[in-house]
Amino acid sequence: MKVSRYLVTATLYLFFMLPLSTLVQTLFPFSINSVFAGLTIIHAFLTILLVGKRSKINFCFLAFMLILYIFNVICSLNGFMKVNHESGFWWVLLGLCFTILFDDNLCEKLYIIYIKKYKVFYGFSLIFVAILSSSLFISGCYKYISGWKGTYFLSFSKTPHVMCSAICAYTFIILSLISIKKIKKINIILLVPMTYAILQSGARTFLVTYVLIIFMFITLNYKLSVKQVIITAAAGLVGYLLLMNSPMLGKILSRNSGSSSDYFSRFTSGRTVFWVEKLEAFLTFPIKNKIVGGGFGSVNTIRLSYTSASIDAHNDIINIIIDEGLIGLGLYIFILFYYFKNKMMNFPILSKISFIMLYLFTAFFTRYLPYVSLLLTWFVIVFMDLYKRNIKNEDNNKENNVFSV
Repeated sequence: MKVSRYLVTATLYLFFMLPLSTLVQTLFPFSINSVFAGLTIIHAFLTILLVGKRSKINFCFLAFMLILYIFNVICSLNGFMKVNHESGFWWVLLGLCFTILFDDNLCEKLYIIYIKKYKVFYGFSLIFVAILSSSLFISGCYKYISGWKGTYFLSFSKTPHVMCSAICAYTFIILSLISIKKIKKINIILLVPMTYAILQSGARTFLVTYVLIIFMFITLNYKLSVKQVIITAAAGLVGYLLLMNSPMLGKILSRNSGSSSDYFSRFTSGRTVFWVEKLEAFLTFPIKNKIVGGGFGSVNTIRLSYTSASIDAHNDIINIIIDEGLIGLGLYIFILFYYFKNKMMNFPILSKISFIMLYLFTAFFTRYLPYVSLLLTWFVIVFMDLYKRNIKNEDNNKENNVFSV
């Protein structure tokens, strides 16, 4: 019993510490977030094996993910020694994450820990915000990015996008703790330095993701009213004023200036161009690689016509179909379908739509999958759904008690 409690608690703690380790990557001489990811993989696997429900769907799903990993490495287009095993670890972590979330019994256990140990997760959030806020005043936390033609904020992480993914993850935690009434609403002030950091980062796509997260929690906690409209409008005005005085505006304008002949290419920073080129390259793969993929990280090795830089497709679907093949894409679609169908049953319809919009935008224009920080958002959504269900059950019980008197 003690082992089970330890495994479940440690697994949840490790998942929620991944964004924190991501923020402080450059402070260590080794990859601190890879260490945390490795520990998370070990604990998650043991949790599934020793605590989880031994259902056929969970076993088949996890086995399929692991078998695909093996075949993916063996059949890699670039050879076994050149496989990007870090990308493979994230694939395994994704499989373990959703194997846990597919287990209703494990989800209940994790939810109870989240509720009982909320001060720990709140403490993680305070530490994260403190580090982020202090780094705003450190010149070394700003970097000139030649491709963006400007200096942008990235704190102690490796890139602005990585930092923004961690910010979005902890925004989820803070807003969820406010929503379940574990911390006071005044803690909304913690979002101020995080909002400013995103505006200074130049990561335009994550700005949209961040706004959609906040909108989703508004729909979860408030019914549409005049007050909500006024608050939303006021927040929008403040955001607009901050945007007008941040490096983000210059990046947006620089992408939209010039002729309109290739507007979408410029607006999406070339994404629409290399999406096509990456897919064209996939069509030339041997049949076995179309099925199991070209190997983890192979999407980065496909050279583009207009740059020599090694970049991925900035799109989950295209990255998965190239790296993990049609089987990997099928598994990923199964994950999404099952999750959206079964894990948001107690959400208001507007909240469901806003989270699906949040996922789709991030997955298609930034990528949801490789940013391990964003994995915990799937857990928080499940916890919020269980909280809504419990509230609904309590209301029904109260009503039944009243009529039974």
